[in-house]
Amino acid sequence: KATLLYHAFLAFLADHHVKPTFSFIYDQPPNFEGGPHKGPMWVVQLMGINPARDFIQEGGAARAIEHLGVALSWLMLNRQGLKVLVHPNVALPFGQVAEEKIDHEEYALWMGIANDPSPPELNIAFFDMLLSRDAKEVQEEAVQRLASVQK
Repeated sequence: KATLLYHAFLAFLADHHVKPTFSFIYDQPPNFEGGPHKGPMWVVQLMGINPARDFIQEGGAARAIEHLGVALSWLMLNRQGLKVLVHPNVALPFGQVAEEKIDHEEYALWMGIANDPSPPELNIAFFDMLLSRDAKEVQEEAVQRLASVQK
């Protein structure tokens, strides 16, 4: 069900001229020290609106906001009971753990989880564990994880 929904979402985005920066499926829970995400999932990253860290595509911030609206409206109406987490990537480049925690906790938008500030699908303590480690090591591991998933 989730895989079919993933492909339907990508097709919808393509029909509306929304090109994700990248997308992939985790068939098994990500295996990086428990990770913040506790189960199988799929990821679709849209372009951002922060020129200091994002590659801004043609159309700039206005186009990025339009893309987000297209994506959110489809997800709200077509998620078929699946839980959806939408969050910005303020923390790019990877490895800025304090900012990643804020992305997932304070800036997060959940669909399908009513009034639960700490849903079981997300392990916020993961970021606290990373914060206790060397930042350079954490950043290198994050880049390796992303590279291995995109192969």
